[in-house]
Amino acid sequence: MKKKIALALLAIALPTQAWAWDFVGIGHITSIYMANASNSYGMIINLDAKVQNCPNGIYLSRTDANYTLYSSALLSGYLSGKVVTLFGGIDSVGCRIVDMSLSNT
Repeated sequence: MKKKIALALLAIALPTQAWAWDFVGIGHITSIYMANASNSYGMIINLDAKVQNCPNGIYLSRTDANYTLYSSALLSGYLSGKVVTLFGGIDSVGCRIVDMSLSNT
């Protein structure tokens, strides 16, 4: 009995990771704006669906560790017409892409 209680308390005490995104955008990319080097964002993405809390598009930060990978994936998604799902947070610049996926539907 004590072992079960200890295990239950341990399970409650262990931290769990929760994903809480400020926005999720799903749709086809309608435009990509490539910013110049003086801007803090590298690309601004617009989708064919409205993204709640992001009226001015969604940006990919040039300083993101995955910038090269994400920008390549976004460009290939745009050119191939794939459905893009963008997950992210809102910061002082705007809606920043944190994670993404491409799919056929």
